[in-house]
Amino acid sequence: MSNITNSCPSCNLKRSASSSLCPKCDKKAFLDKCKSGYDAINTMPSSKHFWFTVLFLFLNMVLPAIIIISVAPPTDFDLNFNITDTISDSPLSIASLIIGQLAVVIAFLLLYRKYLAGVFAKSMNIKAFLTALVIAVIAIGIGLGWDWIQSFFQIAANENQESIIIMAKNYPALSFVQVVIGAALAEEIAFRVGIFGFVNRKSKVLAYIVSAVFFALVHVSITTGSPQELLSLPMYIIMGLFLAYTYEKHGLLASITVHTINNLVGWVQILMS
Repeated sequence: MSNITNSCPSCNLKRSASSSLCPKCDKKAFLDKCKSGYDAINTMPSSKHFWFTVLFLFLNMVLPAIIIISVAPPTDFDLNFNITDTISDSPLSIASLIIGQLAVVIAFLLLYRKYLAGVFAKSMNIKAFLTALVIAVIAIGIGLGWDWIQSFFQIAANENQESIIIMAKNYPALSFVQVVIGAALAEEIAFRVGIFGFVNRKSKVLAYIVSAVFFALVHVSITTGSPQELLSLPMYIIMGLFLAYTYEKHGLLASITVHTINNLVGWVQILMS
């Protein structure tokens, strides 16, 4: 992992050695040079980007499980324990997921505060918004197509889908905050700003693959080996690729928009079923 950095002679802000502009002192020129948000984040030292990514994943995936286990320890511990198995059990369990998502957002705003001007400078305009809408419609179409396939071939929903359905039916308000708002924000920060942005320093193709596969794996219980989990994997990978493309081309706000619209439609569909 490259850890070569330089510092701005005026403010001493550390940045990657490939960056000649300082986000703080050369703000206007810096923003003009950034084609998208991830260009701005790439001025961050590689090692710092890596550890921030690890932190985002921990807060988003591990912290909620720690809270759940601490408050309501499982009586029969299972090595395949998945936090989505318990999110529908009580409002407290759902709240733990929201706490984790909120922690990701707060950590992002604090740790990336010197880079936020570049991240959000060109993150959303009319073209980006329209592109986000088109991609969201395509993603929703793929999701509806998968729903039809599941219905036609009588394929059961995977654990993630079942948990969301139960949660939305039992606690619609909390589920809206967690699924529609929290998941879109926290997952875009963790998977796109974090994983995609870090791997993209080495290879754009690999960044697409790694971020999309990782995104898919956290939405399925692959360790169970059940057919519905394995069959749903490609759908999540495709969604991850769409979100990565949106982030790369139009920035963080655009990918959050796509993710939010997709989750919102799914949430409404559950309530109307």
